[in-house]
Amino acid sequence: MRNRPQPLDQQQTPRAGGDGARVLEPTPTRRRVARLQIGVRLLRAGFAGEERKSTYYRFIHEESERLSRLIANVLQLARIGRDALVLEPRVMPIGELMALVVERVASQVERAGFRLELSGEDGADELLVDPDAFVQILINLVDNALKFAAGAETRVIRLSAARRWATDVCG
Repeated sequence: MRNRPQPLDQQQTPRAGGDGARVLEPTPTRRRVARLQIGVRLLRAGFAGEERKSTYYRFIHEESERLSRLIANVLQLARIGRDALVLEPRVMPIGELMALVVERVASQVERAGFRLELSGEDGADELLVDPDAFVQILINLVDNALKFAAGAETRVIRLSAARRWATDVCG
């Protein structure tokens, strides 16, 4: 009989304790929720000075958006598993898509000590794309870049759009 996976909110990650014993620690998602709760409690209890309030509010906003995206991703995966994925593609300028991504990741990149660079041939070029899916993919890539490059000497995240191929349809 196969073990069924635990619900996301109950998953724990094994690690070795100081005495070599195997210890279970909360997943990154549970840690994010705990940090959100701490921030809210500090604000509610009045422990945050005026200068720290905006930092806490920004953090709570960003983390709640990250958790919302995570939930949306899980729901999308469930739809894929049921062959019920619904995309809403439309033609959008690349520059507009990149602006949506920058809006969502700029403060996270800055907080991690990185600089965000954008480049591209022409922001007016257009793509047929589901904007939510496109933005989510790039957000995930930036998240991964920040996580895996945390110790890197070069502290730059580059997002670039370039035309790699062209297709002509003749009738």
